Amino acid sequence: MSIILFSPLGNHDPIATANLKDGSMLHITRVFKPDKIILYMSKSILENHKKDNRFLYCLDKLAEMQNRKIDVEIIERPELEEVQKFEYFVDDFTEEIRKIREQMQPEDTLLLNISSGTPAMKSALFMIQHLGEYNFEPIQVKTPTKGSNNYSVEQVYPLEEVWELNEDNKPDFENRCSVETSSSLLKLKNQEIIKKFIASYDYHSAYVVAEKMGDQARGYIKLLEIAGERLQFKFPEVNKGLKEANLTKEERAAFLPQENSEIRKYFEYALLLGLKKKKKEYADFIRAISPLIFDLFVKILKEQFKIDISLYTTVDKKNQRWWSEEKLNSDETGQQIMGILDKESKDSRKRDFDFSTTLQSEHIKMLILSGDLMINMLEKVGLKETVEVLRDVEYTVRNLAAHQMIMITDEIIKNKTEYSSEQIMNYLKKAFIYAGMNIKKEDWESYDRMNEVIISKMG
Repeated sequence: MSIILFSPLGNHDPIATANLKDGSMLHITRVFKPDKIILYMSKSILENHKKDNRFLYCLDKLAEMQNRKIDVEIIERPELEEVQKFEYFVDDFTEEIRKIREQMQPEDTLLLNISSGTPAMKSALFMIQHLGEYNFEPIQVKTPTKGSNNYSVEQVYPLEEVWELNEDNKPDFENRCSVETSSSLLKLKNQEIIKKFIASYDYHSAYVVAEKMGDQARGYIKLLEIAGERLQFKFPEVNKGLKEANLTKEERAAFLPQENSEIRKYFEYALLLGLKKKKKEYADFIRAISPLIFDLFVKILKEQFKIDISLYTTVDKKNQRWWSEEKLNSDETGQQIMGILDKESKDSRKRDFDFSTTLQSEHIKMLILSGDLMINMLEKVGLKETVEVLRDVEYTVRNLAAHQMIMITDEIIKNKTEYSSEQIMNYLKKAFIYAGMNIKKEDWESYDRMNEVIISKMG
């Protein structure tokens, strides 16, 4: 009877330098003593193998220590760079496992290392196990606690020294392997599904899966609920949930980075636009851009020129803002606004400005870019460019969304506006600065940081 191990490889194989203990592949080999090991190498792993022979070196040293021989076969995938493609690994692993099974005897045992490799590799092995086409034993390796030798993961050690320092070489090493049962595999499979939903910012679907897991999801299901509430702008609920959650200050900041409630509503709306872009929901992206540009222009006018437009407008029952000639005529600033808008209208449209209309972003743009107001703002050329670009983009994409029944892509947005969705987001970030809302660079990625916090609580 032979024992055969099929093992993808990850960055912590063969020995994790952060804690100087076996990576998963080496630890399974140490514990189960397979007669043959089949190593699956992607491009980056293969490069490491060719650079210093680390995998075969450690396996040879372990075989010498155990006074036996190990047959090693390598499956090379030198073209495999995109190691997050789940479907690729389902197909490729299934084919390789089929080949292995064809050469095995009925009494042989096949082990699968389900702890090494990328999340996509692990998920693919979970899927193959769940389908039950082949009989094998999936082996999970528990992550070790920090070793007594506190070496930095950034340091580079000679291969021989890393082997000698490996704490699992001691006779009383901790066996961190476990053969996964169907229930634990189901838990791991559900966790991988949840992680996929989190990565796509679908917190509701992640919550639904976690809810079915009961106590197994106790450590993070509340965080999924908070993330979903954040996505819906339910900030009182988010605040309440964060107070009840067992999180550090830094972890709480990932869920709600902006404490100022006035700034938060604009910032979180902009983050939502960013998520639309990341998810390639470009039609939603362009439909949602107009309200934010309008609000940013209003705040820029107040921040840069000390003009509070609310003093010269009224709001109706539908929450629409209208110009008020009475208020405009009430002081010198209001009269200046009337003069600027009238002049701009005559220059561009050959007619007087209609002050019985609703307030529009075009009107704010006229005021911001007027010579009368910009005369003392010559050093802020970036302000002029930002306002012009955003107004032109807003006008173009609004018509695009309203009048054409087509699938909106990033390429279409760029063809129509001259700017990609990424470039538009960068101009919006500049507008935040001119509007007096200085957002930290890392806070623009706070949804991804929030995702990392949630996943870290999954164990």
